[in-house]
Amino acid sequence: MIGRAPSTVYAYADPQASDEMTYAQVAALTGPKTPAGAEHLATLAHGVFLPMPPADSEIGELTAESIVQHGDAVAEVVRAMCDGKMGDDERPGAIVEIDEAIRALVRLRAAVSTWRPS
Repeated sequence: MIGRAPSTVYAYADPQASDEMTYAQVAALTGPKTPAGAEHLATLAHGVFLPMPPADSEIGELTAESIVQHGDAVAEVVRAMCDGKMGDDERPGAIVEIDEAIRALVRLRAAVSTWRPS
């Protein structure tokens, strides 16, 4: 993918190694089929990277889906927190619901940002 041996690519992740990657190589490792680089960089920045498919629905449908997903996410968190805490067994389900809600909102944002009147 970037014209380097796997051992070289693994060495890039070693802070003790002197080899460095070019920005073009980093970009090649952060595409839609290889999001690990983007996910790692987002984590370093205390953020979250969620790969997104292109929006292929109307803004109204995307808005409705965002509302439904947000409601599902909030309901999952409220259910998990009914006893005043969130257990390790409840956290993964809540995170999945929250990530789905974020994806729905970002799809809506993408559609709104590229919308042009016909």
